[in-house]
Amino acid sequence: MVQHASGSSTPEQTQPLNYSNVEAWLNEFMPAALRDADIAGAVVIITRRETVLFQKGYGYADVAARLPMDPDQTVIGVGSVSKTFTWTAVMQQVEQGNLDLDRDINAYIDFEIPEAFGEPITLRHLMTHTSGIRDKGFKEVPPDRQPRNLREFLTSVTPPPRVYPPGEVWSYSNYGSMLGGYIVERVSGEPFVDYVDNHILKPLDMNHSTFRRPVPDALAGQFSQAYGLGSGLPFPRDREEPSGDPSGHLATTAADMSRFMRAHLNDGEFDEHRLLKPATVAAMQRRADAPFAGGYGSTLGFFHTVLEGKVILAHPGDLTGFHADLRLLPNDGIGLFVGLNSDGTPVGLVDKSYTLRTVLFDEFLERFFPTEPDAPEAAAPSGREHAVLAAGEYEMSRQGEAYNFYDAIYLLYRVFLKSNEDGTIETPAMISFTKSVPRTWREVSPFQWSEVDGDGRIYMKVVDGRVVSWLPDDLFSFEMLRVPFYRSATLNLPLLYF
Repeated sequence: MVQHASGSSTPEQTQPLNYSNVEAWLNEFMPAALRDADIAGAVVIITRRETVLFQKGYGYADVAARLPMDPDQTVIGVGSVSKTFTWTAVMQQVEQGNLDLDRDINAYIDFEIPEAFGEPITLRHLMTHTSGIRDKGFKEVPPDRQPRNLREFLTSVTPPPRVYPPGEVWSYSNYGSMLGGYIVERVSGEPFVDYVDNHILKPLDMNHSTFRRPVPDALAGQFSQAYGLGSGLPFPRDREEPSGDPSGHLATTAADMSRFMRAHLNDGEFDEHRLLKPATVAAMQRRADAPFAGGYGSTLGFFHTVLEGKVILAHPGDLTGFHADLRLLPNDGIGLFVGLNSDGTPVGLVDKSYTLRTVLFDEFLERFFPTEPDAPEAAAPSGREHAVLAAGEYEMSRQGEAYNFYDAIYLLYRVFLKSNEDGTIETPAMISFTKSVPRTWREVSPFQWSEVDGDGRIYMKVVDGRVVSWLPDDLFSFEMLRVPFYRSATLNLPLLYF
């Protein structure tokens, strides 16, 4: 999820991007942010194409043992940042002619994704989160059972249903990344964890990284504890399946992540080791899907946006107790990675592990790549008319496997967008990831809305004169879809009491 930088700085405030300026900023920012969020520890690394600019650990990897966070040695889980490695592996196989991004994925797997909507799902759909298949994530397993590996897991569970036509709805999917990793396993002849070891981690000298679960003994002693609150007790080690999950099981250090970032910033090459061809890297950095005009989109592996005139490639990652963010400025040859080992205190729909990462990157842009403040945007004359068209009940396009029509929790997640007499619209507190308050929006161009007294943005998708979905920029990677009346919470919640 990616949010706007505020644009409050001016070019006169520009600081050179160098070690001393970054250190002075982060040495002030990070300790205060960790205390405020009740997060035990963090690692931050900033890299250029050819060299690491800055790296440092803050706080503790193990609070009780007073073991400090170390960007070279502390291993953390990075959650969905793992997906960028999975899609890199897919593109390596595309380069070798073993995969076609536009072929039915059933041609590559040994079980079947059922037909639906008259169209097959392709790797391109998986990589841009537009496959239309309901999500299925990894699972905790009881102590008396060993986690299944990727093949065992995927071939023994029923594929989740297909709920949207492929290519039409943006809906983030862990299951899609599992399929991508399994396809690499099938066409390469190597188990996914071995493939990543042999073709990504070893060539990049990422010697403190692995997809293997449990983490190998050589790295287990370096693995940070994971906390809900830094002031509390650590969580027990996870026992999830599929082990070696392509969607989220990478464990790594900040220093190792810098090598991966530098390869993607340097046309696919790191220290004379070629990870990808330059043309492949360009394809992975080019917007491949933009579901909302003027809004955010996906590349073949990253999320894509433009902030303060800068192209940003990003991927967040979130696990219980571990949170990470990878940001690349490809045109500037700059990469930033931050990893946290605690959830932090709650704020809005999320924890402060999210807001800390968001504010960190916003301040990075404002301090080292500032622009003139945006001029106030005039309200569009169509605001009142479009506010009425937009009003109604919506639901998140990302549907977990536990959701069904009569699931009370699912119905309670419905979002009501309200139109106001002055032509503004209002979204409820649950749609604010960082503020936990209702927000008001003014239309500034047809079906694009700017936050009143804020810097957020909403983009709307209109079909045949009707608003069918919308996307606020801090609910990145899935849409809010209009709910037909027969499925509305207004109609169906009362039925749950009978």
